[in-house]
Amino acid sequence: MLAALIAGERNPRALADLARRNPEQAMRRLARQANALGFTVRFDPIAA
Repeated sequence: MLAALIAGERNPRALADLARRNPEQAMRRLARQANALGFTVRFDPIAA
């Protein structure tokens, strides 16, 4: 829900549906929209 608000998504379920169908595209979209708003978005690899 918070991610949808940051991304400016009017319908939080739309972002959740996109994340289920194509998680990689959803993350790129979220980062692009957050960057457009002036936020810095970083994704660090998870140490396994």
